[in-house]
Amino acid sequence: KALEEGIYYLEGLEPAAVELNEYGHAETLICHQRVRNEEVRLPARSILVATGTQPNTAYEFEHRGTFNRLNLQYQHYEDIDGELSVAHGVEHCKDPAFGPFTSYHKEHRRVSLIGDTHPVFHGNVVKAIASGMRTYPKILAVLGDKIHQRGDEQEYQQFAARIHYLFTAHVTKVSRKTDNIVELTIHAPLAAKRFKPGQFYRLQNFETYAPRIDHTLLQMEPLALVTAECDSANGNLNFIVMENSATAKLCATLKPGEPVSLMGPAGVRAKIPSEHETVLIIGNQTSFAFVRSYGAEMRAMGNRVIYLYLGNKEEVYCQEQLEKIADKIISLTGDDVIATLINHAKSIPLIDIDRIYLIGDTELLRQFQAARKTVLKEHLVKDPKVFASVYGNMQCMLKGVCAQCLQWQIDPETGQRTKAVFACSWQDQPLEIIDIDHMDARQMQNQLLEQMSQWWVEHVFKAYDVPRV
Repeated sequence: KALEEGIYYLEGLEPAAVELNEYGHAETLICHQRVRNEEVRLPARSILVATGTQPNTAYEFEHRGTFNRLNLQYQHYEDIDGELSVAHGVEHCKDPAFGPFTSYHKEHRRVSLIGDTHPVFHGNVVKAIASGMRTYPKILAVLGDKIHQRGDEQEYQQFAARIHYLFTAHVTKVSRKTDNIVELTIHAPLAAKRFKPGQFYRLQNFETYAPRIDHTLLQMEPLALVTAECDSANGNLNFIVMENSATAKLCATLKPGEPVSLMGPAGVRAKIPSEHETVLIIGNQTSFAFVRSYGAEMRAMGNRVIYLYLGNKEEVYCQEQLEKIADKIISLTGDDVIATLINHAKSIPLIDIDRIYLIGDTELLRQFQAARKTVLKEHLVKDPKVFASVYGNMQCMLKGVCAQCLQWQIDPETGQRTKAVFACSWQDQPLEIIDIDHMDARQMQNQLLEQMSQWWVEHVFKAYDVPRV
């Protein structure tokens, strides 16, 4: 079927490198011919890469001790007479004892692993489907006689209602704060219960409820939002949406009561020091949400929070909330962040800073990276840990699936690249290991399409007078 569509296969080629043109864009894909051991150069302006070369074990890294891990894969087990037994020597997906279960065995419960999470089934969709088909009979065997038992209808209805309540997310409030900022309050009980400061969520509207204007369906692409406030007792999450993309602008069309898809929490939670540290947060409007969630938790644990805001005071619509969270707020309207820091060295004071968070563009990261080794060195006497936001392009936000957010890290001493990480699984990274040039390149990759989409949404809003806050 692929050949009918004009797709061609070049067998025996292994991609080795991508050659860029003078603008930093892909021009040639360099491959090695395995049979003849020759170099093959293919003209290529667009290169699509399917990742998934190893099982996704992100859950165990975030919830240590849940599953036994063998290197970078989950150890898999067979269930034999109610006992878990390690499935040794499984080399292919047709092995009858391939081991469909993880090590999880609390309260006689089991957790299966199929598809890309299983080392012998990962890699393609065909194997993923096969893993489900082959695991299904083994799950039925574990359930045994329970599958023939009839449950209580009333008990089931109570269970179903509870699950529906916990997993359903809907908008409760949409309010405009500035010309370019909208705040959303979403009721999502389980998502709110699991939240930790610093984490984010993936928001989308449903196609069924999305407005259709002429031939344009105003359906959102996945949007990553850092949580500003969480009311876990009432199941509410508050988000700050900056309207800097087509999808972000569509948030203004959401209505109270409208169901939405909210996935999360995702990403690494911010570390909350328990030793009464002094933390400095430097950022633009993007930092409001981080300060309001992380700063509040920091103060509750007895830490001191200092916030340096990069922008005009008129843009700070949530001054009251920020003042409750930060011990000191400094607004900067110029471009020289470093000079401002030095001018306020005593009043901040910089000599007491234990930890720094940078939330802004790559220019801020470059300025600070250079200054911490020179003009700031004598002021930052504690040599504080510095973390910077890597809010790159994100799509699935499932920590190892789509690779849209892939970000290189570097060796701080040599500047050479060491490994690529998924930014959606580690969104605030040590500044010295971030490849800032690569951040720029990643943010540029979809710029043309994003700008065109944004212009079209603005046109539709204006031409058809679309209702929005």
